[in-house]
Amino acid sequence: MEARALIVTDRSDLAESRLIIGMAEAGLPLTLLANDTGKNYSAFIDGGVDVRPLQLKGRFDRGGTAVIREVLKAASYTVIYAFNPRALA
Repeated sequence: MEARALIVTDRSDLAESRLIIGMAEAGLPLTLLANDTGKNYSAFIDGGVDVRPLQLKGRFDRGGTAVIREVLKAASYTVIYAFNPRALA
């Protein structure tokens, strides 16, 4: 089985964004859930990252949890990484 990563974040800063884009460019299969209003969201698209919109309204956002649940049902992931408290919760 090939390793696959799911990364969950809110609005990524430049360092996070470069790391994620670099992993995708290196060939790591990954799916990114990120806030589409973040200033680096378009960089993910331009960098070829499989990015999907996720707007978390708080640490216990039922709508956000539902989106994450659907992504987890659709594919198998070896690693799940959350960059910030909202994403982690």
